[in-house]
Amino acid sequence: MKKKEKILVVITIVLIGLLIWGFIYDRDSAVLERTIPDIVNSDDIELVTMKKYGMMLHRVAYEAKFTITEGHEPDEVWARLSSNYDFSGSWLSYEEFQGFADENLKSYSYIPKPAAGSGAYVMAIEDSEGHHVCQVMDIENGDDVYLYIYYTN
Repeated sequence: MKKKEKILVVITIVLIGLLIWGFIYDRDSAVLERTIPDIVNSDDIELVTMKKYGMMLHRVAYEAKFTITEGHEPDEVWARLSSNYDFSGSWLSYEEFQGFADENLKSYSYIPKPAAGSGAYVMAIEDSEGHHVCQVMDIENGDDVYLYIYYTN
């Protein structure tokens, strides 16, 4: 092999390695671990779906939908998650939540749909690093409890 070919092979191997590292770095669990670590390491929350915005190695925002697993109390999960911040959020009635969602969540793909007559816990804050975090927990379809997280850099 000529020197030029060897350089191309080395560059190709380095680029493939960087691409593999990028995919690992951009996994849903890795993004959550970097932004809200309590979510990934808990057995009471399970990721249903997640949508990320921005480029692979530079995510500017994401939205995620989680389910609260069987046998865990939603109030305890909410208390644990809100303990990361100085604000524990508030309970909104069904009507109040509809107004909040129409005003603040209309640009997102995953929008909570609380059962009629119920409501939702809502917490929207800016953390110490300037990231905007909105967490919504509601009851849908009878007994299914979901947690929605909207995170923006």
